[in-house]
Amino acid sequence: MRTYSNFLKKIISQIFFISILTLGAFQKISASAISTTNTDVTSVADIEESTYELEPILIQVERIELPIQNVAGAFTQIDSSDISKAAHSSFSSVLANSPSMQISSTGSSAQQTSVYLRGIDSGHLLILYDGVDLGDASAIQRSAAISNFGVDNIERVEILRGNQSALYGADAIGGVINIIPKKGNESKRNSSAISSNIDVGYGSRETMNLRAGISKNGKIDASSMVGGSYNTNISIERNSTQGIPLAGAKEKSKSAKRYGHEDESLALAFGYQRPNRDTSCEFSGRFSNARTDIPRHGGVGGDDPNYQTKDKEYLAQIKVKTMLSAIFPFRLSPSITLSQNQNKRKYHNLPDNSDKTNYAGDFSGKLSKINQQNTLYLHKEHTLIAGFDFKRENANASENFDGVRSNLGQQHADTTSVYLWEKYYPVKKTFSLNSGLRLDQHQFFGSALTYKIEGRYPIWSTKIQTLPTEISLRAAHGTGFKSPTLYQLFSNFGNRDLNPERSKDYEIGIIGQVDGNHSGELNFFQNDLRQLIEYEFTTNRYKNRGQARTRGLEFVWQSHLTSTATLSTNYTYLDTKDLEKAQKLLRRATHKLSSKIDIMLTDKLIWVTEANYIGNRDDLDPITFTRIKLPAYYLFNLKFKYIIGPKISTLLQLDNIFDKSYEEVAGYGAAGRSLYAAFNLKW
Repeated sequence: MRTYSNFLKKIISQIFFISILTLGAFQKISASAISTTNTDVTSVADIEESTYELEPILIQVERIELPIQNVAGAFTQIDSSDISKAAHSSFSSVLANSPSMQISSTGSSAQQTSVYLRGIDSGHLLILYDGVDLGDASAIQRSAAISNFGVDNIERVEILRGNQSALYGADAIGGVINIIPKKGNESKRNSSAISSNIDVGYGSRETMNLRAGISKNGKIDASSMVGGSYNTNISIERNSTQGIPLAGAKEKSKSAKRYGHEDESLALAFGYQRPNRDTSCEFSGRFSNARTDIPRHGGVGGDDPNYQTKDKEYLAQIKVKTMLSAIFPFRLSPSITLSQNQNKRKYHNLPDNSDKTNYAGDFSGKLSKINQQNTLYLHKEHTLIAGFDFKRENANASENFDGVRSNLGQQHADTTSVYLWEKYYPVKKTFSLNSGLRLDQHQFFGSALTYKIEGRYPIWSTKIQTLPTEISLRAAHGTGFKSPTLYQLFSNFGNRDLNPERSKDYEIGIIGQVDGNHSGELNFFQNDLRQLIEYEFTTNRYKNRGQARTRGLEFVWQSHLTSTATLSTNYTYLDTKDLEKAQKLLRRATHKLSSKIDIMLTDKLIWVTEANYIGNRDDLDPITFTRIKLPAYYLFNLKFKYIIGPKISTLLQLDNIFDKSYEEVAGYGAAGRSLYAAFNLKW
């Protein structure tokens, strides 16, 4: 009781402090301006759209809907038009071209694909599906299995770069990746309409894709008690590939073992909105089932003919949001969200002639969350967000390795959190400022307090040869944490005295825009991590003993060269260091360059050229475990989309056109020259 009493005192004192800080900073907002807002605006959407009607909206990028120009932090958006131009694509390949993003994949092995954002690994990134945490509570680092994700049902992907713990809590030390699924026919959202689509694709290594979806928008008679509008979307997808041999094996050899992967998924979405748009309800759900062949280890001799993993994932979310105006002096929009994600993984390796190992592993994890958020619209320029989170992690695991059994047992941990986030984004182009504070109370290690402040200020605005030009300065600073996982706490190697991992990051950058057709940014970032949880071989236990630092520069540029041609490029210089061992972190390249040219050759033909360069990086030899250097490599890809008619199009994709041989992870092969073709039918 005393612990929770102290916890409550901290909550009250910190909320009072940040309320005084943020409200006092902007006390110049007049009562007349607020009064005008209350009479002219009738809903959440009106508040957000009345000022920036032509701006695209980002959903949940900062827990509320925002026009792009009001996002002060470093972010990336991958929209559906980019995704739809690929005949074959995995979710990790969609991310690969993003600024400061690197992918390390062991071919088709779903459990060994890692994402690095600004040098921070997957275990310290929060990956969401429509706001639902995809982390596996039974995994060692509570990371998400992103290789089980197809891309057909994705509307867009939002990536927040840098520490986001003040907004999202644990696991967001390096950033947040939010997958936004399709929720209906956006182009016909105001009319009753139904649309369907089918995609069929085939390519190298017997890669096959089958995708189908149906969307329905409709209206309910306003005279009824539930009058309003609704939208639904159902999508199914199946992907399979023959896989890639281990490094050292000849890909064309018939005797080379190919590690195949196949997955099926079903996604559902439903939304309802009242006629006056003051109340809405959303549901999203997803089920996936995957099977993957995996080797014992990388390199020559690592083949295993019967080692398999099977993965199932179930997730669901329901969110209700409303707008209160009659009893409040300001516009208040409360919402409540319930979500759950379940993961089940099974590993099975029977003895064979080359490997006498008998191994079976059964892991199940569940993440359940309740979020109650209150968005207070003090003014068109000023928003205050206060919320409460409750999260429960459940995990169970059992392993049998050559008759030696280990059992995690049924374990759980609860985390209770409160947060406060303030946004100030004026209509006129003056500075914008965000600040936030969050307090998390974990069942075992106690409390963790995190904060963040970020801002954007235009430092130069002029015309160059009649072209309007603006340059803004951006800066951010925040702290973050990652709580110990249930495996790290309760497994045979666990340690119940573990403390949370901590981080502190800094960022400063310049954003420029010329005539609306050319934009760029240059950012310097640094993230210091301490109390990292690492496995100690001398004691066979997890301990807080690691320290690391990631820092670097990222440059992003986009130009609309003509009305039919766009150039996008980004470069990242990354410097990472394990401060305990005074050496580089593994699998992070110092230099990474990605460029893309998108050209509409005719009104029916689109041509996309991609070029990627990944510099050399350190890794461990899969057999000797000695430190080695993986060489740099570059890849060129071509994509063509031809619109045959208003309802049918075809796609052609050629990857690695120069057939470069490379490894993303030491000992694991990567695809050579590959060709894919697909057809899309809509009606």
